[in-house]
Amino acid sequence: ASAGGTGDKQPAPAAAGTAATGAAGADNKAAANSSAGFGLIEPSYMPKGVAQQDIRDVKLGENTGIMVRYQGTYNYTLLEVAPQTQTVSVLPGDIVDLGYTLGVVTGDEKKTLTWTYEGIEFRLATADLPHDELVKIAQSVAEEAGK
Repeated sequence: ASAGGTGDKQPAPAAAGTAATGAAGADNKAAANSSAGFGLIEPSYMPKGVAQQDIRDVKLGENTGIMVRYQGTYNYTLLEVAPQTQTVSVLPGDIVDLGYTLGVVTGDEKKTLTWTYEGIEFRLATADLPHDELVKIAQSVAEEAGK
C-alpha cells in the first residue's frame, strides 16, 4: 500500500515541475500559453545516440501544442496537442497496439504515428526511425504520464 501511495503522488509534481521549467526556459511568454492547457509529457525511452534538440510551442488552428525535436542516430519530432474539441477521424494506415491505446501509422517514406492519451493528441513523425523504435517511444509516453 505504501509503494502505491508514493507512486501515485510523488512523480506527478516532479513531472509537472520538469515540464514547467523545461518550457519556461525556452520561452516564458509562449510557455505560459501552452502550460495553461497541459504540461509536456516526454517519453521515458530514447533510442541510443539520440538527443533532444529543442522544444517549441506551436499553434494548429485553434489549438496550441508543444513540439519537441530529437536528433542523432535517428531524427524525429513529437507533437503534443490538447484539442479543444475531440474529432473522430479514420486515418488510412496501419493500426498499432501501444498497450494502453491504439495508434495509427501513416505515410511511407516519412511516417507519422498518431494516438490520443488522456485527452492529448500525440504525433510522432520521422523519416528514419525503425518501426519498433517508433512503438517503444510511443509506449514510453504512457509510462511517464501514468506515474
